[in-house]
Amino acid sequence: MRSWLNHNHCRCLCHRAKESLARNALNRSELMRIELEKSVRKQKEDLANLTGRVMAHQDQAAWAERQRQEAQASLKIALAGRVETWKARLWARKLETLKLRNDQLADGLEVARYARQRLRP
Repeated sequence: MRSWLNHNHCRCLCHRAKESLARNALNRSELMRIELEKSVRKQKEDLANLTGRVMAHQDQAAWAERQRQEAQASLKIALAGRVETWKARLWARKLETLKLRNDQLADGLEVARYARQRLRP
């Protein structure tokens, strides 16, 4: 009988040990699940933050592109104005040169008329 009791006692201890191992495994599994859920939440938060930063950078890039286009348009207008100013100055110099030549020709013509009148009797 003693051997039967020892055998049952051993079986009971073995069964309890198995149950304890199973509980420990279940607890470890639950802890791992909780840690994984925390990790997933953290990654979702990080993703949301990064998405917000990306959108902010995209908005800033679009604003910078609009500013660049406006500056480029202003530069084209200013350059066109400078070209027109340069052309106007060039024509002013040409006209001044032509006026000077015209004045010189007029003076020469006046001298020639005066000389012709003197030569006429």
